[in-house]
Amino acid sequence: MKRSELKRKTPLKRTAIKRKQTKKKSPRTKKKSLRSLKKKAWELLSKAIRLERRQGPARLVECVSCQRQMPWKQIQAGHFIDGRFNSILFDERGIHPQCSMCNVVYNGRKEEYFIYMERTWGREIIDDLRAQRNRQVNFTTEDLEAMIKQYQQRIADELNFRGPE
Repeated sequence: MKRSELKRKTPLKRTAIKRKQTKKKSPRTKKKSLRSLKKKAWELLSKAIRLERRQGPARLVECVSCQRQMPWKQIQAGHFIDGRFNSILFDERGIHPQCSMCNVVYNGRKEEYFIYMERTWGREIIDDLRAQRNRQVNFTTEDLEAMIKQYQQRIADELNFRGPE
């Protein structure tokens, strides 16, 4: 059986396919986790502390435990009270520049750090930090975002005031 060709009397029009119009969705802002915000806040606070402690024409930072001087990028911000408890994590009275040897290898050199703390802050602040360690503190996203903005501003102010490096 032979096939016959089918022919249209009128040719097909080429038109664009019409789609249903949908409401444009606003781009979702991905919520950052508390963990990532806490990490970012700590990094910025550490940087702010180290930048603010630069001194002299070479702008070196002195380790509070061994008094070695080094560039701010090579020094760390060490906690006087061990542990990363929320209640003391961002308390600047207990955070000071320490070289990596003192902070990590020698576990903070607590005796020398204690002498520095007592001379700088006094016994009352040391006792307050120790008591504060056992308090329960929970940060909200808003708290951490406010801290991040504050630390970013401090870093910008420091860099504008003394200049980079």
